[in-house]
Amino acid sequence: MKAEDKKAKIKCDAIGCSFQLDVEWKGIPLWHNKKCPVCGECVILNDEDMAIWRGINAQVLMDNAVDPDGLLPRVSITIDTAGLRKGMVK
Repeated sequence: MKAEDKKAKIKCDAIGCSFQLDVEWKGIPLWHNKKCPVCGECVILNDEDMAIWRGINAQVLMDNAVDPDGLLPRVSITIDTAGLRKGMVK
């Protein structure tokens, strides 16, 4: 299976909010600048999150160009973009 066919988990960063959702990788941009449907406090994916997603998506597209049939071994990763937004990585 190709990387872009995988699921991703999005969640609200507001303290005490329980919203989280599994979404299709290609559906992540639909949450850009959308308020949390549970608490309404936070934007689920802000501009910085989308910049990170675009970088990761570029890697996914490059991986698929190198191995279009998805026959090479793959790895699973989890990236918490909340930490990236706080300036841990620039």
